[in-house]
Amino acid sequence: MTDKKAKTTFKRSHLIVFLSCLVLSALIGVTYYLQTDQRTSALAYYEDQQISLRAASPDTVGRDYVVSRSDLMQLQTQTISATRRTSTGEVSEHVYEGILLRDLLKAYHLAEDDFEQAIISAVDGYQTILPLQRIYEQDHVFLVFIENGLPLRDRSQKGDGPYMLVILEEAFSQSWCKYVVEVSLQ
Repeated sequence: MTDKKAKTTFKRSHLIVFLSCLVLSALIGVTYYLQTDQRTSALAYYEDQQISLRAASPDTVGRDYVVSRSDLMQLQTQTISATRRTSTGEVSEHVYEGILLRDLLKAYHLAEDDFEQAIISAVDGYQTILPLQRIYEQDHVFLVFIENGLPLRDRSQKGDGPYMLVILEEAFSQSWCKYVVEVSLQ
């Protein structure tokens, strides 16, 4: 009888492992599908040089906007000088033109009091998360689209655009975000 119990236990163990692998494979497949859909959407915004502006909080109904380059150009642009320090240690000075991120949010009536943070997402999946208080209280957080008098080049041209988040107060450019496609408020 013990031999029979051992075989039954062995079969159950294999069945459990098999079913676990099957469930895990299904989860991986669903996750991949959802991420592919998000990447496709982000790529469309990127190619059309648009930014998705999303806002959702427990107190408000979600609001989604598509912001074009011409929409951005309607806002007050500023010229800024910034020192960029890359992860490789390269240091370079740049002159950018763009808008305060705060001005973009205000243009779409997205009040600081309704949200806690902004998640700025790039077409390559990179994200920067900033407290909204930091965006609204300081004149340091910019969405730029011109560098040294020319539109920011995109990735295919070895550029950082068409849009890039620049934070002037940072010593090491650690929260800068190239290839911006979405600003999501939460």
